[in-house]
Amino acid sequence: MDMRPKRFPTEGEHEAEVTTIFRSVNNTLGGSAMAKGNHKKVVYRVRGTYQNYQDYRVPSDDFTYNGFVLPLYERRLKNTAGQELHFSGTVGWQRNWGFTHLTVSNYAQKIGIFSGAIGIPRAYNLFHDGSHSNILTPRQEINHFKASLNHQQVLGKHRLEIDAAFQHNNRLERSAPHTHTGVNTEKRSDLALQLILKTYSINTRWHTRFSEKINTTFGIQSQIQDNRINGFEFLIPNFDSRTVGVFGLLNYHLKKKYTSILVFVLRGAL
Repeated sequence: MDMRPKRFPTEGEHEAEVTTIFRSVNNTLGGSAMAKGNHKKVVYRVRGTYQNYQDYRVPSDDFTYNGFVLPLYERRLKNTAGQELHFSGTVGWQRNWGFTHLTVSNYAQKIGIFSGAIGIPRAYNLFHDGSHSNILTPRQEINHFKASLNHQQVLGKHRLEIDAAFQHNNRLERSAPHTHTGVNTEKRSDLALQLILKTYSINTRWHTRFSEKINTTFGIQSQIQDNRINGFEFLIPNFDSRTVGVFGLLNYHLKKKYTSILVFVLRGAL
């Protein structure tokens, strides 16, 4: 998980931008707005992005599956339209001794899966549904939430870095049970697959500068993951993961270049 903070404007500066996007391959329309600034060493950054797109265009009127030629209406892949919405925000403060930043983001996507990609494709499943913007079954629904805290502090000749984060990833796939072999069709739910992954991470590093030529870094990295599944399909099992590692690094300056020596690395998992 990437938890490194991004750069902010200098004190008293504020910026804003708006961008738009269009793609002809699937008539994508979207936009993004961002604002960031630094007011009396209190920093902020917010961004919102939205995209909406239709079925993808392809340079063919049909495709072949198992010897059968199947149509592609108006040279489009039926049910590949989608929507995406993303928001992120960061707030924190910067001082002479270091900084603390809190970042929260959420990404949501709803996108159709080509009707000929699941089960055995039939010509009637590929007929035009009246709109290239419809998101039908089968489809994917994804939501990813992340919160992270970044802290750096100078303590004399030492520097402390702490990065902590939590993420919640929820992925659903919906499709009709009768399009899959070996599925109990008595279940009326269209939830084919659901993966719910929670991840907790914390990384701590302790830097010491002994002289102009020698400095060291020692750190601890740990991560906890919990994955839960649902639906009438199977991809991966439920699992719990625990990982922790420690490391040490020695840097010394020699002939205008830094040379790093790895002192030790210890890693364990459950």
